[in-house]
Amino acid sequence: MGMRIGNISLTLISDNALPMKRTLFIALLFLLSFPSFGQKIHFSDSTNVWHCMYDGGDPYYSGVSVYNYIGDTIIHDTAYKILNSNIYIREDTLLRKVFVIGNSPYQIAVDTTEQILYDYTLQIGDTFKTTYVSHIVANMDSVVINGIWHKTWYLVPDSTTTYGDFGARDYYVIEGIGCLDEPTFPIFPFEFEYESGLLCFSNNSSTPLVAPKVDYYFDNASSCHLETKRVTKKSSSAAIIPNPISETSKIVFSYSIPSGSVVVVNDMGQVVVNTTFQNKDEVLIGDEINMPGIYLYRVVDDKSGSVFSGKFVKY
Repeated sequence: MGMRIGNISLTLISDNALPMKRTLFIALLFLLSFPSFGQKIHFSDSTNVWHCMYDGGDPYYSGVSVYNYIGDTIIHDTAYKILNSNIYIREDTLLRKVFVIGNSPYQIAVDTTEQILYDYTLQIGDTFKTTYVSHIVANMDSVVINGIWHKTWYLVPDSTTTYGDFGARDYYVIEGIGCLDEPTFPIFPFEFEYESGLLCFSNNSSTPLVAPKVDYYFDNASSCHLETKRVTKKSSSAAIIPNPISETSKIVFSYSIPSGSVVVVNDMGQVVVNTTFQNKDEVLIGDEINMPGIYLYRVVDDKSGSVFSGKFVKY
């Protein structure tokens, strides 16, 4: 029912109409709660899983690494999510930054210094500098994920980056998904004899389409079906005990490996140990290392193709 007071027109709502409007309002809230209406993906979403291909030029050194969150922790009174076993992530959605704490292969002691892993406020021409590498934003674009626009960045190394292929290379970042090399690049640029690339990303048990493709291949659809030679599980299935090492230090596995190999390289990339073994759940390694420094090791289970890697220190 309507009425006019001077030049003002009023519409009166009857008492019978109020329940219907209330019902429509509740229904709208209910529908908006469904993911089909689109939700922005965040790098710190606890359901995220990244499948990254790595290629070392050899079937035993090629496969897929899986990154996922395995829990939560508190560091310096601040909450972090644990990415696999030794990387700690937090995201500030107001600052539009992702922060990380963890160990790079170059670090001897456990470092609890927080660094910026991703900065979603970067513009073309801005410099993004980490401990070991420095890049410049060369281009920006956007993609649609779950019906929502997400920004992308293309970064290229600047003249101060001198770590060769370990860090001095260009890379792409997708807002919410992260780097197309692997989730912790370029904060942890050291790669042990392999190149890597993101194949498939899942959020809340689904693989949302990324459109258009990024870096000519990644759409999170056809890229998820790219062939790989081996599948591996990056986990704490091998550990150096004790570390820093002594002459009695061993690489200890979580199960007995029927046939495998161990390769150790120093921080110059030189192979210092290359040995095979059978039916062992540990391998003595401390007596093979003579010079102080930082070392990387890789253990291969020949039967399953699983690869376990890590770092140790000799004082």
